[in-house]
Amino acid sequence: MYLSTLSLLSLAGFALLSGAAAVRDIRTTTIPNGVILMLLAGYLLVAAASGWTRDEITNSLIAAAMVFFTGLMLNAMGWLPWQRGTQLVKFAAVCCLWLGAPLAVTLMGLSALIAVTSAILLLCLPQIPAQRTNNQRAWPDTARRQIPAGFAVAAAAVLLLPASPWVMSVS
Repeated sequence: MYLSTLSLLSLAGFALLSGAAAVRDIRTTTIPNGVILMLLAGYLLVAAASGWTRDEITNSLIAAAMVFFTGLMLNAMGWLPWQRGTQLVKFAAVCCLWLGAPLAVTLMGLSALIAVTSAILLLCLPQIPAQRTNNQRAWPDTARRQIPAGFAVAAAAVLLLPASPWVMSVS
């Protein structure tokens, strides 16, 4: 596998779409299905054209399916936020697909570490009273704040991108 212009463009597209999903998750606590579908379609179109072998693609698909079904099981058991759980599971599976099978466990572990760190920061930072106007809501209570877990998955995926098969073949 070689790092061609197509690989560089697809990596840039992955990073931009992951960043857009992270920003959207922070602002609205949702990850749009359109972003997930664009990432999936982009991988399916670009992986074979940029030099991934059939075995690498198959292993990535299997690892992504394992992440997807494990996440759905965790969501069904109530361990993920009910309304956002399936969006998070789909996004994690697509990120796993892009990074390849060898980085699947690392992606999940780093995502959990980033999510826990952001949760601790959000809960432990001193509350600064928000100055508000007549049409703004008050600063939300700490107990009701939602942790942007999609941000954690996107950050972990972008951090692991240099170790992915897209880039490792160059060095």
